Amino acid sequence: EASCMPASAARKSRIAADTAPTQPTEAAAPQISERNSQRVPTPASGESVACGAALLADSSSVKTSSASVTLSAGQSDSDVINSSDSKEPSTNIATSDERAAVAQLVDIAASTNVASSVQSASTATATQQVAASATQQVAAAYDVTCCDADEAAPAGAQKEQPSDRMVEMAKNLSPSAPGLPAAGTLTSASFNAASPESRRWASTGHGPEFEVRMFDYKRHGKKAPSTLQVYRLVAADVFRRSNILYDVSSHVTLPPPPDDGPNDTKMPRRLVLNVIVPVDAPALFAKETDLPCYQLVLYFVADCETLKKWCDSATNGGAARLFSRFVQSARFETELKERFKMLIKMDNLKELGLSSLQKYNGKPALITKSGRVSQGDDYLEMSMNTFCFAYITKKTVNSMLPRVPEFKLHAAVTIEARDNDELPEQCFATARVCNLDLTGAPCLTI
Repeated sequence: EASCMPASAARKSRIAADTAPTQPTEAAAPQISERNSQRVPTPASGESVACGAALLADSSSVKTSSASVTLSAGQSDSDVINSSDSKEPSTNIATSDERAAVAQLVDIAASTNVASSVQSASTATATQQVAASATQQVAAAYDVTCCDADEAAPAGAQKEQPSDRMVEMAKNLSPSAPGLPAAGTLTSASFNAASPESRRWASTGHGPEFEVRMFDYKRHGKKAPSTLQVYRLVAADVFRRSNILYDVSSHVTLPPPPDDGPNDTKMPRRLVLNVIVPVDAPALFAKETDLPCYQLVLYFVADCETLKKWCDSATNGGAARLFSRFVQSARFETELKERFKMLIKMDNLKELGLSSLQKYNGKPALITKSGRVSQGDDYLEMSMNTFCFAYITKKTVNSMLPRVPEFKLHAAVTIEARDNDELPEQCFATARVCNLDLTGAPCLTI
């Protein structure tokens, strides 16, 4: 049809086609839009605009100090392009509009960093105040003398400095950061050394009331009273939760060690026992091990001198070495971890009409799959999850929960000894529990 047109008309048609504005196709439009969006970066709130500084890094109008204020979080100075260190010839590729936009972004970044610095300084000051307050509270809770080094001294008097005891105590708050509640204060039913006697439902027990394996046990199978315990009870928490809280020690400020100086005994000066009891009656074929529960957490301490005497004892050195090995390796050796043993006695079985349970009274129970070990700075925590116990045991325990306030319980822990170089066994921590309303324990949400 075009070939039939006159020559002049054909020329006019071609000129019109050549001069008409070109319309981008649908496929090309997104590419153009994306390319234009990269010309002026728009960072999200709080993000760095290092890309803007880099865009103008080759321009003489951008100073080195302008680029240095655009560090992103966690970025080092070496990550920002610095025009003064570049040896390549510069080429100005930014338009005037881009320069204005990027310069504005650099100014915003500078003001944002200044504001962040002020906020960080305020946060650091607040953190120091919380830490100082927490140190005072922990010292009061555990009968430790505390002196405030920042308190203004009278004119002409020498300012009192923190004692070595306080410095050492501050170091041994790990892993619990200052500001966390002191052990024995998690709920209204908890107690520690600062609590009145009326609130204390647990105390240090008496090791010799428990019978343990004696030397050459494999041959004669004889047991005899344990020697005196090594650790003493200083605090306790009790609470109810919708799920299990393991490693309670990392959620509290632990009691300070009872003595100064480093611990070179290879045994912790702080021992934590975390007993977990299901709230509801067990189902016959249930396999859940993390449901609503009661938790009883006992905190024990021992000084280095006592631990050293235990290791050097001619009578109980084997038990001390076994416990030391447990501390060092139980997290990695399942066989060793499952030798942790608990002994429980009820001192008033007859009074409660439970004489049928007498044959089980004081018998040891190995904490195997139900046990979990966690460790930190100068502490060891052993958790016992009774969800993992046999059905008949869980059923019996659950049926007795309402009567727990009537019980006079006496418990001890040891590591099962099997060879003569580990014998005789020794109950290294003991506790008496009475007047404990477990079913009325307050809820804890941390």
